[in-house]
This record gives sequence, C-alpha cells and structure tokens, in this order.
Amino acid sequence: MEFESSGALHVLWVRIAVSSGESRLVLGPKKADSGLLLVDIIMKEDQEKANLSIMFRDVASLSATYDSCMDITLVGLLSGDATEMDCNAWAVIRLRGNVCNLSAENSQLIKGNDGSSVLYIHSYTAEELGKIHIDISK
Repeated sequence: MEFESSGALHVLWVRIAVSSGESRLVLGPKKADSGLLLVDIIMKEDQEKANLSIMFRDVASLSATYDSCMDITLVGLLSGDATEMDCNAWAVIRLRGNVCNLSAENSQLIKGNDGSSVLYIHSYTAEELGKIHIDISK
C-alpha cells in the first residue's frame, strides 16, 4: 500500500489492522511539500500472535511517547528534547497500549500538572543509513 500526503495543510488519517504473522510498515523520507500522515494501528485482539516492524527511512531521529492515562503510544511525534517538535516527522503512528515498553528506566518521564498522569518519551537515533526500526509484538 502506498499513501501520499502532500501540501502543508494536507492531513491523511489511515487505520490499519494488523493480523497474525509478520507485518511491515515502511515510511519514506519527508519531502518539502509533505503533509501529515496519521496512521492508527490496531493489533487484532482475536489473533494469538502478531508482529509489526515499523521503519522510518531518511530521518535523523524520532521519538516514541506513551501516555499512561490514555494508554496510547505515538511514534514519530517528538524528537530529542521534549520541548522540540520533530521537523523530520511527517508521519505519526498511533498504537493502543505501551507497545514500546517505555518506563522510567529507559525513557524520560514527564508528570502532568495533576501529578497522576505520566508521559514517557524515548528518543531514537537513526542508524548510519538513516533508518530507524521499531519492532512491536503482540
């Protein structure tokens, strides 16, 4: 499947269900006129085992964030310091649960104003070929 999201104000939202076995999602480089691609991934509950490999090509860095209150992981939204937006991220992947196993031990921890909400942020740096792989298993 190939999706195109071009134009500064163009946003494309796609929902993909992952079945059993091995699945791959490959996201190419951001172009000057790229819009924003939002991918909502659903790992099917009735499947015993499912694996998803997500690869971002031609990016320097990106981040995975896990919101413990909402029980949602976003991949590609932030980069580096928690206050910086990732200019390389033109695609954001959303998954239910803490699929990247983020915790206080392996991530930056940000507490909400109420003290009960917690956000974990983990930054990924590209390999020498400009690729970032994130593997998710159910």
